[in-house]
Amino acid sequence: MLTIVQARFQRDLLTKFLNAKRPNLSPCTFTLYQYCLKSFANYYEISSEGINTFLVDLSCGNARVNYHQIINTFIRWLLKMGYLKRNPLDRVDKPKRIKELLPSVSEEELYILLKVVDNPRDKAMMSLFFDSGMRLSELSNIRQEDIDWSNYTITIWGKGNKQRKAPFTDRSGRLLTDWLYQFSERWQVIRGLRYRSPREYARITHHCKLLVA
Repeated sequence: MLTIVQARFQRDLLTKFLNAKRPNLSPCTFTLYQYCLKSFANYYEISSEGINTFLVDLSCGNARVNYHQIINTFIRWLLKMGYLKRNPLDRVDKPKRIKELLPSVSEEELYILLKVVDNPRDKAMMSLFFDSGMRLSELSNIRQEDIDWSNYTITIWGKGNKQRKAPFTDRSGRLLTDWLYQFSERWQVIRGLRYRSPREYARITHHCKLLVA
């Protein structure tokens, strides 16, 4: 428990830190720093023991990593400005993120999902998602020349501007052909995939999440 003098001193340090950082932070990041550090500096000592206790007391799962990172930024500023002589984080273990497997969709669930989807374009999209594991942003950039009908693969550009081949099945091929037959455009495989509004994007992603929500 902090004494009144300690609490006032730490609040002053926090105010100086936030004022120094404000010009270089976005409003959202500044608000996050303010929220996280106030909950720490107002009640816990700026020491190895205080930081460890604070992190243990948190009940926010993987968000502990974010708190640790923000406290680290605060501590480095205190060291730079001469308010601390030693880094208390040297004796604090960095929290580890808990990696959880995301739920997957089975063939049977995909069949149900395809019956729920109400138009050929969305059916083709859902099936391609299932077969290839590609992202929505990757799917939306597919061009007709990217499809290799002989080998049933699609050339896509993924994260880090890396090119890869995404496979698809006969089912996806039939659904994609149905859509192309009705609405194909010369310059883009699936018409309308470049959504005109957030509502359209949300409608499609709603179908993706329907069975795993």
